[in-house]
Amino acid sequence: MSRRSAIILIAVVLVGLVALAVAGYLALRSAADSFLLGMTQTLDEAEVAAFIGAPFPESATGVATAGESALDTIVVARFEAPLPDVLAYLDGLGLTGPLQPGYSPFFSSESLIKGTEAWWSPPAVGDATGNFSGLYQQSGPKYYNIVVVDSGGGRATVYMQVFNT
Repeated sequence: MSRRSAIILIAVVLVGLVALAVAGYLALRSAADSFLLGMTQTLDEAEVAAFIGAPFPESATGVATAGESALDTIVVARFEAPLPDVLAYLDGLGLTGPLQPGYSPFFSSESLIKGTEAWWSPPAVGDATGNFSGLYQQSGPKYYNIVVVDSGGGRATVYMQVFNT
């Protein structure tokens, strides 16, 4: 066998091995994604409220929720209600920390859960627009990120993210 033929043979074998490795990687990744998707459960509004710890106030309007549960659970919710009802709701959840004016626990206003982009737009860290206050608090095994935006007329829009790890 000539030197040129040996080089071509080695190149063909290497290309074949690389192609086999890529195909194996893609197959394993697809299997892992399918496995993880099979583990993820989408939560409905009642399940989201139960995970948060209480039903939304009776006066709440525009309620929108989403949630996912697998090894851990994360839910997001948005609703509007009279400010006194919002404060009573937060108190009922055992969130004793004060709402801090101009504070947002969200590093981005981008949605964390697919399908919420149309309604999830809380003020984020550094946002200087709007009249809002927020809090971050751990209560038991859950973490609460909350922003309350003054909607005018004594009403507030609430953005909540609750998760465990």
